Amino acid sequence: MEMELIKEYSNNWFERSIIKAYKEISDYGESIEKTGKWIFCSIIVFTILASILRFKGMEWDIIEIIKFWFVSFLEVIRLFLQIGTDDKSLWILEPIVRVTSPILLGNIYIAIRRKLSRK
Repeated sequence: MEMELIKEYSNNWFERSIIKAYKEISDYGESIEKTGKWIFCSIIVFTILASILRFKGMEWDIIEIIKFWFVSFLEVIRLFLQIGTDDKSLWILEPIVRVTSPILLGNIYIAIRRKLSRK
């Protein structure tokens, strides 16, 4: 309720858009499930993008494709957890993941902390 009032009476479009994003991502820090879905979906989308960026004309063997996708998935997890990667083909995706992950991980932390403080 408080955040809705701040958003409604704010004259700054940037502040309103941040508050709206905060509501969409985690329901103002109240929803663990909503934030978890955002984290899951962003990891899948980043893995697909990493696979596209890393693709270098391989044969269409299903086992090789699964291995390729799994390596891309592990690289995205490393980036998401701020560990870093040595794969230079992900240079354009790396800053996006590194900015997105603290926002999502911070939201899940806030949601878990609020849930535990009410028990």
